[in-house]
Amino acid sequence: MRFLGRFGPETLHESSRRVRCLGGSKAGRNGFPATRVWSALGCCALLIGCRGDLPSNSPTSGAAVGVGTHQSSPGSPTSTVAHGASSGLLSVALQSTDALVALSQLQDPIISECMKGAGFEYQPEAASLRVQSFGDFLAKRYLSPVRAADGRWGYVFSGRDIVDPEQPALPPSAASAFFGADVGQRELVDSDGNSMGEVRIGNGCLGQAQARVLGSPEEYLSFMSDVALSESILSKSYSLLLSDPEFSKRMASWSTCMKRVGEVYRTIFDPPNRDWPDPRPSSIESRTAGHDAACRDEAGATPPQLASIEDQIAAKLAADNVGVLDRLGRVQDRLLQAARRG
Repeated sequence: MRFLGRFGPETLHESSRRVRCLGGSKAGRNGFPATRVWSALGCCALLIGCRGDLPSNSPTSGAAVGVGTHQSSPGSPTSTVAHGASSGLLSVALQSTDALVALSQLQDPIISECMKGAGFEYQPEAASLRVQSFGDFLAKRYLSPVRAADGRWGYVFSGRDIVDPEQPALPPSAASAFFGADVGQRELVDSDGNSMGEVRIGNGCLGQAQARVLGSPEEYLSFMSDVALSESILSKSYSLLLSDPEFSKRMASWSTCMKRVGEVYRTIFDPPNRDWPDPRPSSIESRTAGHDAACRDEAGATPPQLASIEDQIAAKLAADNVGVLDRLGRVQDRLLQAARRG
């Protein structure tokens, strides 16, 4: 029997210019219960707009490192933000998204061979470890306007989003071989000790691959637990940023700048979340986005500058979890190095 792609609700996959997150905390996808393994915070790190208590469309993690401006492929929107310096805590969250993609890439051949032995042909979609630039990641975190190669400013460019088709459900026999029975689980807790659900690993082909890549079922559970904790820290730091006095001061300055050019908005999150007409960006959106970019520069509210404020908040939140973050960093490095070796 033959089936294509990743059907596990816990699987993260980046292909070409798209990022998919399968699963969630409640209903499963493709007929499988998503509670088999937790992946919501991994999705938050990859996708925009995961947390309901943050500004609409805002991501939950990002980083600022290095110097320069990222140039995208011809014809695609580019980030115009200069990269600032970071203590590394925001970088951990960004690296975790790349490490989850690397894990998916490394486990695919193992899953394929295992499923073949069970009488199924599993053909994973071609995956590539495409590390997103720090500048682009920050621009998404703080909903920064982007400028296309043709000079237009905007927040969204129509026709650039790829929507994956819904995958068919796996037959029970294939699902049994793929998932197997649970052999381990662990409760996930945030930085305040609150429960965030649980992560599980099975003895099917997927679990065998996860254990083989990470070293053991326990090491896989530990890795996912550490990812959840780090993401909870960065989610909380983002929320606290919004009430930080220095952030509020810069938002007031930005708002004053926007009013001078006839744009009335309270914070930088308001223009990107406006219901702009299609196709995007319209001439109205492009004009506002250009004003937005200029006023962010004037008010000191560019992505790297906001990241420097948030980084200080995150450092305080992470003070009691330095050991966990160090351990997570080591595992991430190992995954990324293995994926790059192919």
